[in-house]
Amino acid sequence: MTKFLRIVPIREFLAVVGGEARLPCNIAIPKEPDIISLILWYREAPKSPIYTLDFRKGLPNDAKHFPGKMLTGRAHFDTAEYPPTLKINPTYVEDEGVYKCRIEYRRSRTVTRPVKLITIVPPQAVVITDDRPQKLKRLAGPYDEGAYLSLRCEAEGGNPAPIVTWWKDGSLIDETYFRTSQGFVRNDLVILELRRSDFMVELICQASNTNLTQPINTSVRIDLNSIETTICTYYNSSKPLKVGDDLRLDCETSGSRPPAKIVWWIDNKLVQNEKQSFFTNRNVTYSSIHLSPGIDDNGKIVICKAENPALPHSDMQDTWVLNIHFSPEVTLQLGANIKYSTIKEGNDVYLSA
Repeated sequence: MTKFLRIVPIREFLAVVGGEARLPCNIAIPKEPDIISLILWYREAPKSPIYTLDFRKGLPNDAKHFPGKMLTGRAHFDTAEYPPTLKINPTYVEDEGVYKCRIEYRRSRTVTRPVKLITIVPPQAVVITDDRPQKLKRLAGPYDEGAYLSLRCEAEGGNPAPIVTWWKDGSLIDETYFRTSQGFVRNDLVILELRRSDFMVELICQASNTNLTQPINTSVRIDLNSIETTICTYYNSSKPLKVGDDLRLDCETSGSRPPAKIVWWIDNKLVQNEKQSFFTNRNVTYSSIHLSPGIDDNGKIVICKAENPALPHSDMQDTWVLNIHFSPEVTLQLGANIKYSTIKEGNDVYLSA
């Protein structure tokens, strides 16, 4: 009869380098002192154990612990847990391997319980660069509204290779990463067109290769050059405008980064006496001019123009037509054939308006 051997896979346990490794020995520690004589831990195939628990003198609670050279000062075999567990802290990269827990019974055959320790090295750093490439900290930009944005994130170190992802407002937006020839793991984020809603949005690049530790990450916020589409101009009085009245025109623009510059024009002539101020808390630029219009100003067009100095061709404008109220003027003159020097008392005189 043919006999078949059943291959039982070795249980694997993960540990982060620098943290604690826990390797269970799948047995129950008996209370009787004469059941077990020794529990020996071996790593790979050495001739001598790396940890010895000696039950040969005293009760199980009084067993003697003898860590080997490689585990001195950083290992303890905890028999108070079930199953009893070899705890190694801190864990080194070179601790990875197959471990064997060998139980030597006094009156029974020796039993061996193998386990495998896999050590994980977390990624060491995450770096964000732009397409120049320039390392970014805190801010990316400023970019023009509507511009194309490309950001690169690279994770350094880590075994196994980490997963590198981009996040925005708590949501995953890009998980396409690859390993470079230099050994980094990279994820390139592309935004085809930056919108006003992207202003100061935080983009987070995250790297992780295990759920045993928190991912490491770094972030930048998008800085934008932009200008608001709404400009308001208005009179400071609702009364009809008359010749000689003191007129103040106000203009404001909001949402521009950097602050917008406002200029005034009347009938294609630049007005030089405008006053301008910027309110940081509302991101508003305000300007005003004072006029004392005459009859000739009736129908003229006043233009308030706002421009972001960082955005060419970004100017926006609002216009106001001056509507001047004034009294009629009447003039009289002598008739065409009458000379003033020839007029005498009693003569007929013709006047035309």
